[in-house]
Amino acid sequence: MFRMVKTEIWKLKRYHMIWAGVFLMLLSVVLTLFSTTALDGTVWTFSFFTEQVIKNNATTIFPMCIALIAGYIIAREGKDDTLKSIMTIPVPYSSLLWGKLLVCALLSLFFGLVSAAFTVIAVFVMGFPGISVTSVLQTFIQIILNCLFLYFAVMPVIVFAARIPNGHMLGTIIAYGYGGMFASGNVTLANIYKD
Repeated sequence: MFRMVKTEIWKLKRYHMIWAGVFLMLLSVVLTLFSTTALDGTVWTFSFFTEQVIKNNATTIFPMCIALIAGYIIAREGKDDTLKSIMTIPVPYSSLLWGKLLVCALLSLFFGLVSAAFTVIAVFVMGFPGISVTSVLQTFIQIILNCLFLYFAVMPVIVFAARIPNGHMLGTIIAYGYGGMFASGNVTLANIYKD
């Protein structure tokens, strides 16, 4: 399994899709910054801004981002026509898929780190009060773990979509609907998820 993960990490260097994930993490912070410009009387502090970035990640950006990238990584073997060559090695497809899913878990940690860094940079640029070493450390821990747990929540969608030829786009749409369910504010939809 270690060799599969190592090989998949080497393959990541070829994929420009990773930059799309970095851009989406930046987009989440920028969307949060746009909401800070609303003059609604809210006092923006570092911790409040972090909470809003986490909310934007969870409801609009990250489920779609990780489903898109994970689906792309899984579908790449078929698109590049390398799956036939890989299947000549006595490795079951399920092991290959697990290797890819583990790499995607590492990617979700990386995207969480990137999102946290963008969040701290945005707070410095905007000059929000309440920043300290402890709050920065807490922000990094919260955002990184949030991204990892969101990946685990979306992983069934990714695995389902991986079984369909070219299903990674379908998985992205379903994952976006998963996040949108919470963004809509519809209590009925959220309760369906909880049950």
